[in-house]
Amino acid sequence: MPQVLLQSLLDASREPLIAIDPALRIIAANPASVRAFSRANLALKDRRLSEVIRD
Repeated sequence: MPQVLLQSLLDASREPLIAIDPALRIIAANPASVRAFSRANLALKDRRLSEVIRD
């Protein structure tokens, strides 16, 4: 899926959403997830999911 289309789909939601690759790295995040995890969008991108979401 092209990055622009993916980002548009994520941005359309009010709920925190992130997209990950098979290696569990974040490839896209919407504004709600940026607020929920208190990080800048660029700080979320390319991070491992386990670095951002903890129990």
